[in-house]
Amino acid sequence: MTNSNTSIIMKGLKEFWIKNMVCNRCLKVIKQELQELGVTVLSLELGRLLVEAPKKTTDETFNAVKTILYANDFEILKSEEETLVVDAYPFLQL
Repeated sequence: MTNSNTSIIMKGLKEFWIKNMVCNRCLKVIKQELQELGVTVLSLELGRLLVEAPKKTTDETFNAVKTILYANDFEILKSEEETLVVDAYPFLQL
């Protein structure tokens, strides 16, 4: 099942595709700030985040992630395919 901002892997787990993640510092900031809000980071790599927050509703989890990402100048992409377009864009300019 897919909505416009995330892919739902299983009940309680949410996957996010993220724009503007370029270094290990990005990973550290996101992980630390989400943990402070009670969101468990199951997997985090440049451009992709998988979280779980058993004590939060789906909307609360999404809002927590969105707040942290936007506060740190990241964007939530609609899908993994969108990351490929973003990555390739500079090479398409002549």
